[in-house]
Amino acid sequence: LKMQVRPSALFMPPEYFNNLRPDPEAEFYLWDRVANVRSSGAVPLGSRGTVIGTHEPLGAMKEEEHELVYEVLFDEEFHGALKLRATSKRCYRMMAASLINLSHGQRVFSNSKASATASAE
Repeated sequence: LKMQVRPSALFMPPEYFNNLRPDPEAEFYLWDRVANVRSSGAVPLGSRGTVIGTHEPLGAMKEEEHELVYEVLFDEEFHGALKLRATSKRCYRMMAASLINLSHGQRVFSNSKASATASAE
């Protein structure tokens, strides 16, 4: 059985939730695979990429008062992208509220599987 479903029926973009993160438990590391979940802005909704850098927002005083800005190298070029570290315009700096971390679930699953194996021994 095949069924076509509009993306908006599966996931409500965070514009409706201000700056709440799609997954507050997810941590972001260099080389994590991410996807854009915001339909507004320069980056197309659903675009996938890799975290290649982190930056503190301008004017940040304390670490707990802000969230890092993530530099993402996207898989495909798009209008409005920045030419930061890549040879083509595929980069953009984004907040965690605009991203869902695709690597986080794999990391959590691997860690829980490893701890279950260790406890069984």
